[in-house]
Amino acid sequence: MISNSISKSLDGLDGSSSLTVENYSLGDPSEGTELNKQTKLINALEVAHLKDLKKYFFYYDDKEHPLNKDEFIAAICSVTGTNLYVKEADEFFEQVCVEDFNTKEDVIHWKQLLNEIRYSTYFFQDVWDALPFDQNNITMHSMSHCKHESIVKVISIETEEFFCYTVFSRLGQVGVYDGRLNLLREYVLQLSQCPDDLVRAAHRRRNIWINDAIYLPDAQFITIAASDGSIHFVDTVCLVHVPTFCITGLKTTPTCLEYCPGSSSLLFIGDDNGSITQMEFLQPKRSLFKRDPTNKVDTYLWKDLEYQQEWVKVHTCGISIHPDSIKHIIYCQSDEATISCCQDHKQSLVIKHIRDEWNPYVFHIRHGVRCFHYNATLKLLVTGCSQKVYIWNPVVTKIYLAKLEGHKNAVVDVRIFEHFNLVISISKDEVLKVWSLNTYVCLQTIQFDFPVYNVLGKSVEFSARTFYPGPIIKQPPEEQASLKSIDASNITSVQTSVYMPKENWESEVLLIVCSNYLSTLKQNLKDYSQNHSPLPPPIEDKKPALPSEWSFSDTDQIITDEIDSTLIESPKIDNNKIKNLLIESRPPLDHEAFNLDTHKKPINTKMKKHVDEMVKNGTPYLAMHLCTVYKLELSKNLALSDATKSRFPFMEKMDEIFSDGIAYDEKVKSPVKEQNKENPINIKNLMEIINKLELDEDGDIERIINEFI
Repeated sequence: MISNSISKSLDGLDGSSSLTVENYSLGDPSEGTELNKQTKLINALEVAHLKDLKKYFFYYDDKEHPLNKDEFIAAICSVTGTNLYVKEADEFFEQVCVEDFNTKEDVIHWKQLLNEIRYSTYFFQDVWDALPFDQNNITMHSMSHCKHESIVKVISIETEEFFCYTVFSRLGQVGVYDGRLNLLREYVLQLSQCPDDLVRAAHRRRNIWINDAIYLPDAQFITIAASDGSIHFVDTVCLVHVPTFCITGLKTTPTCLEYCPGSSSLLFIGDDNGSITQMEFLQPKRSLFKRDPTNKVDTYLWKDLEYQQEWVKVHTCGISIHPDSIKHIIYCQSDEATISCCQDHKQSLVIKHIRDEWNPYVFHIRHGVRCFHYNATLKLLVTGCSQKVYIWNPVVTKIYLAKLEGHKNAVVDVRIFEHFNLVISISKDEVLKVWSLNTYVCLQTIQFDFPVYNVLGKSVEFSARTFYPGPIIKQPPEEQASLKSIDASNITSVQTSVYMPKENWESEVLLIVCSNYLSTLKQNLKDYSQNHSPLPPPIEDKKPALPSEWSFSDTDQIITDEIDSTLIESPKIDNNKIKNLLIESRPPLDHEAFNLDTHKKPINTKMKKHVDEMVKNGTPYLAMHLCTVYKLELSKNLALSDATKSRFPFMEKMDEIFSDGIAYDEKVKSPVKEQNKENPINIKNLMEIINKLELDEDGDIERIINEFI
């Protein structure tokens, strides 16, 4: 049987003092806790067997020659002297083998064999007081605003004070939810490039859909990529979202988006041609593009962006990075590199520097890559490919660290949970698996049952992204700051240059999206305080900040909502002397403008509805009714006294100028018949013209002469 002496001698067999893990796969992960089946074979190998087995890998020139399945089984039978371990050797090879880059054949390397023995000898089990996720605490939420359309993207909109979810359906249904998934507002995003067309405005276009959407935290905008080659930008400062910009005329269809905020923020656009386009916004906190002073959506052609160099710069890549449509893209700011994937076996995943300062890392994976996730702290890359999950060292492209098997259907999303040291994956058959990064064993399997089949003709559909973090939580503050420190022009404004939101994966729940349903799965976190609650959603409209003295005014006639009251509350003043002085120092509010008794004022319901509509659209000035501007006229008889004439001698001259001007205006405006200003006719010239004419008897001499004059 194998002993500690074998494990101590592995370094000697390898010829090095340390051994890095090139490939490791342990056990049958489909059951979650079952140990590896190849233990029987490993325990049968003695130190002498390993020394003989090494000769099959290094049989000449001290150069390693990997073995295929038949060669490996024959070598095991030869060194053990028996055929009893043929089945175990076959299973061992299937668990550990990798694809040879040149021959495209499954092989096993010597280091892989040593790694498997080392980890089996020093096998350590993850110790969990409880499973990572509470599979008995799953809640299904039907997104009613979707109207049975599949969810494309869930976006978390976060500031220091507010938090909400924005859920996009495939054809443009948008719902805004609070942290507890209560619907606050819903609207339909106009995806057509001709919003003024009444037919298209009344009926949504079914041949245009949303491919991806992303939040721009520094600009407080949402960017949406549509299938017709357009990109939409929606303002999300308040709870009422306002479409502001639209870019049309892209040569390709944008399929995925990525954004990195900064002094000059970067928006990456992956398209169906396998290329990545980079938009650099130079003033994102002021505006993304040039803003026209209208209340309509500013629409620009893609080629016209070159005339907005002060706002945005566009960088295109001449050569396609992938041979197929890009499925997902992320940006690593520390390395200034993009990671993108496609479902083609060539150039399935590419890590590329944005300025090409080093050669890209290209991964060729047999079935392509549908989903991936990169963790910069752990320096690990995990990919979902067909029914398997691979773990990679991002700088080693030809051999993976581990192959996690157990899914029976295609994997649709993967995620590294750094706080748990886990990897989670979900497949099309609604099965979620939790894998350990220590042992690569499946720790937990959860079967979901999304009730999408209750709708006739509806099938299970997963979008490009399935996992989303829980809401931002914050302990309610005991005291609110005084309004004197708040900007009165916009109470919702935050210092975006200081605060940048981050996804909260250590939240109490994990969100999982399928079709038009959103499921919450509880995480078993340690030291999680139940006193915390999600941040409130943004207010519906901008409210002016009120003076702090109004909070203790004797004339308490101002009524505010509950959300607004938390924002304008000020500290109470216990000193009655100071309080009375402040109240007495105020001017008396007896003017008609301060009369808050609205019952005495006549209300025009039609006008009020019109004003409310203009305010919601952000254009209250269009509801103003201005007085008629009459034409200004000067007095015809300007009477001046002798004293005025002597003191201001130029006044009499001005009176003459004004009178002349008025007379000229009247003369111009009055219809005057034009006088016949014929030029005098020279008799000599006229006779020369008559002599040149050849007239008939019936010819009109007068008419012909007039034509020549």
